[in-house]
Amino acid sequence: MSRKLVTRAFSKFKTKEPKEVKDNDVIIYVGKEPDFKEFQSNSKIMRSKSDYFKRILSDKNIEKKDEKYV
Repeated sequence: MSRKLVTRAFSKFKTKEPKEVKDNDVIIYVGKEPDFKEFQSNSKIMRSKSDYFKRILSDKNIEKKDEKYV
């Protein structure tokens, strides 16, 4: 999948309100260093909008860093 397509796909999960940033507990990196983009989102929002993320974010083995899913 191209970076542009993936970036557009993840944009619907991106939170936009500054007050919501504290609730973000997911970080998604798209692309490879040095050309990558970081998206932050809320796992509850992602699980409610996508069966894929519902399954993935329910996995107990998912990587976490500073209490955020990576």
